[in-house]
Amino acid sequence: MQLINSFIISFIGIPFGNLIFTFILWYRNRKSKFVDEVGRRIINFQILWWIALNVIIVCITAIKLKHNSYNFLNLPIRFL
Repeated sequence: MQLINSFIISFIGIPFGNLIFTFILWYRNRKSKFVDEVGRRIINFQILWWIALNVIIVCITAIKLKHNSYNFLNLPIRFL
């Protein structure tokens, strides 16, 4: 169970890592009723959190574009 909880932080380095690794660990160890129930809850929470975060980011970006404020595009690191 601790390993499933620790993979939640993996989204920092790997996009969707918090969903992929948690799902793989849950799928392998779901024979236990406890792991099955808690794993499902963790995965459901991660999906809900991911959707909510993306909706917030899209709304903030849309509001800033509506007000012609492009300051959010100025990142300290330039990739191109």
